[in-house]
Amino acid sequence: MGSTVDANKSSYGSGLLQFTQFCDEHEIPEEAQLPADQVILTAFIGWECGKVLGKTVSQHLSGLLAWHNIHGMPWAGEDSWVKMGRATAHKEGTEHQRDPQVPVSQEHLFALAEDLDETKSKDAAVLACAMSTTWAVRRLGKTTVHSAKKFSEISRFERCEYSGHREGRCLCSGNTFTLDKDNKATGRKDDGY
Repeated sequence: MGSTVDANKSSYGSGLLQFTQFCDEHEIPEEAQLPADQVILTAFIGWECGKVLGKTVSQHLSGLLAWHNIHGMPWAGEDSWVKMGRATAHKEGTEHQRDPQVPVSQEHLFALAEDLDETKSKDAAVLACAMSTTWAVRRLGKTTVHSAKKFSEISRFERCEYSGHREGRCLCSGNTFTLDKDNKATGRKDDGY
């Protein structure tokens, strides 16, 4: 697996760990784990269904495939039952980790705007993010970055002159950024209002 990128190595390792935990829990002997037949692979998919995303199930199976390839063992992952199990995992997904939250109202935004000092960069950024997230009907994860390394010049917010709000409308002059249908920044800048 020397040529495999680090993210895949981590996912593959996680898949092997999950598979061995599954085998231990169901008392599957080691000689039946490698090579794993289609019955064991399908049972493993069923064990993971609802716990992790379908994408994660596929990554775990890719890790098992790599494990089989490294040991020169046959792979039963192309069996029709395994393919159906994989499709089911993608459709089923996972349960929500948190209860649905109350949507943000205009009153929330007004209260936030009144408590922030728009002359301070951080406060202006918080307000811009909150308003953009709310009015664009986006999840916060779509309008923020997880770390500084994931920051992108093309999808950043630009500074605008905020002059308050009237009748439920933000009064700004400046630039906004646009998102395409896949929630990706297009880089096209439009005039704000």
